[in-house]
Amino acid sequence: MYGKSVSNQRIEAWWGQLRKGCCEWWINHFKDMRDSGLYCDANILHVNCLRFCYMQLIREELHRAARQWNLHRIRPSRNLDSPQGRPDTLYYLPSLWSEDARDCKHQIDTEDIDIAEELCSISLPDCSPAFAQLATIIMNENRVVLSRDPQVFLRLPSRK
Repeated sequence: MYGKSVSNQRIEAWWGQLRKGCCEWWINHFKDMRDSGLYCDANILHVNCLRFCYMQLIREELHRAARQWNLHRIRPSRNLDSPQGRPDTLYYLPSLWSEDARDCKHQIDTEDIDIAEELCSISLPDCSPAFAQLATIIMNENRVVLSRDPQVFLRLPSRK
């Protein structure tokens, strides 16, 4: 099909919000590192270093973005099937949205969840376990700690 698609406007808006509010900075940061020669994505050592140093910060940023999204207010729409309100409230308290609303959640066995995660999820490891172990040993020996500030790659603790 050719032409405009108006049926995916909400998801496209969400991707735009995610990129502007969270991902754009990281994309530019890693491009700048690559362009300045500090990072080569074909070098497995570079990839492991970046995963070791940044993965936790990126995960925290994504969780923050998800919390922020789930608490934002959805404006009323002409489409009567589109709910208004906050996503978390609509999910956890559907009766607040409409008197006719029903809770569609079902109890699920945790074993089924584990199987579904195993079959459906592709998770990137922070870095290889051997690399993480070696990096931690080297950092401890040299009294180096990871920074919580993504603009500061590594920070030495102050000496007393």
